[in-house]
Amino acid sequence: MKLSDFKKLDKVTWDGFEHYGEHPLHTPPYLTYLVLREKFGEPTEIRERDGDEGFCLYEIGVQDDTRLSVFLWGWSYEGVLSQHSEKITLTDPFFYAYGKDEQRVQKEIREFIRLITEECKNRKGKIAEVLKNAQPIYVENPFYLYFEGGKSLLQQAKEHNQHDKKAGHLCRSAFFMFMASFEGFLNLLYESFLDVNLRTDQRLTKYLQRLDIDLKLRLAPRFCVCFESTSFEKSEEFARFQSLVNLRNDFLHANLVKTMKHALHEEDGLVFDVSEEYEVLNKYGVAIDPAKLKVEQLQFVHKTIEDMVNHVLAAMKPLYRLEANSWSTQYLVRTYPSGNNQT
Repeated sequence: MKLSDFKKLDKVTWDGFEHYGEHPLHTPPYLTYLVLREKFGEPTEIRERDGDEGFCLYEIGVQDDTRLSVFLWGWSYEGVLSQHSEKITLTDPFFYAYGKDEQRVQKEIREFIRLITEECKNRKGKIAEVLKNAQPIYVENPFYLYFEGGKSLLQQAKEHNQHDKKAGHLCRSAFFMFMASFEGFLNLLYESFLDVNLRTDQRLTKYLQRLDIDLKLRLAPRFCVCFESTSFEKSEEFARFQSLVNLRNDFLHANLVKTMKHALHEEDGLVFDVSEEYEVLNKYGVAIDPAKLKVEQLQFVHKTIEDMVNHVLAAMKPLYRLEANSWSTQYLVRTYPSGNNQT
């Protein structure tokens, strides 16, 4: 089959048609739209705002017995993409299939996916052309994603008995979420505010990507243009944060810390754990054994990450602080690869 075998429908009827499911296209939304526009003309319908959702729709048919409703679906990021707040950002191309003969419909579904995929591949250069001048770039916000995830897991852990295994699983998961959230915050910081004169130094940028989280924080005032203060290391917030980084490294690498090693002793028919130190906490009261993390300790982790973020924000110049302060509530963050925001 060819795409020319499919025709845009001016009038859609459904008498005698069966529904044969929803089918994703797995093709870039922009290229999909270019193919559809070139082959079928203007969309059947564009709905820009319906609450927080909208779509671009093409109604396409094959002869008289197959109908494909092809959608580019979208969501509004109002308050995030402020200059597009009245529009819908189109993503996720898919289509619904309807027909009278199942065998024929299934064949035409496969052919339509194949043809659209091939046509999109032929237009890959179009995206590279658009990206050359794309400013700004919107980044999915790992700080927001992981911090909110950590808070949700912590809340779930509070709802379980602390001796319940599930509470322990939730606490461990929340710990990693909170620690990852701060690393996400730092990555956004470097993405947004790395000195424009350093952005083309690939050796430096690769070096920064591989740095441990605490060292990346120490070096931020040296490499990023957003800071007034030049050091975090003497603060109480940093000391608490550093203690968590040390635990995170042990937990992440599954290091066998001393409280994970148990000696058992039997006496009078009873068996005792006679390990020298049964439950060791760090100086801030957080268990050094991930199996013994508890809700109150995760509340400390939550507060430490929150305090460390605020401490970094307080060290920033006012204009940059205003921008970075919004990251705690935004799913998408606006960045400028060229450093155009460094004025």
